[in-house]
Amino acid sequence: APPLPSGPKVFWPLVATLAVCWLLCLCFVPRGTSEDSEASSDEEDSARSRRFRPGRHIDVDFAGTWDMLGQAQLITDSEIRWQDRKVTQIRVTGPESFSAVINGQLQEARLDAGGERLVWSDGSVWS
Repeated sequence: APPLPSGPKVFWPLVATLAVCWLLCLCFVPRGTSEDSEASSDEEDSARSRRFRPGRHIDVDFAGTWDMLGQAQLITDSEIRWQDRKVTQIRVTGPESFSAVINGQLQEARLDAGGERLVWSDGSVWS
C-alpha cells in the first residue's frame, strides 16, 4: 500500500477545513427551543427577552474588584484574576451570578439583594 500523504501540504488544508466546519456549527446550530418560535403575548415576549440563556452575551453586574480577606480580586465576565496572578475561568449563570471550579470544588457566587456583596455557595462573602 502506498504511504499516506503527510506534511504541510496536507496539514494546513485539513486545519482550514476543520475550522470552517467548527464555524458553521457555531453559526447554524439552533440555540433556542421550539417554544421560542411560537407566537406569544407581549408580556411573554418581554419576560422571555429578560431571561438569561447560557451562551448568549449578557451584561454582568458582578464584574469589578472585590475584597476577599484583605486581598483584591478582579472578576470579569469570563474569569477571576486572583491577586497572586492566577486566573480561574467562570461560567456566567445570570446577570448577578456565576459558577467556577475553585480548588477542585464547584462554587457558585451571587450578588446579594443590595448588589454590595458577593455571596458564595461555601459561605464566603466578598465585599
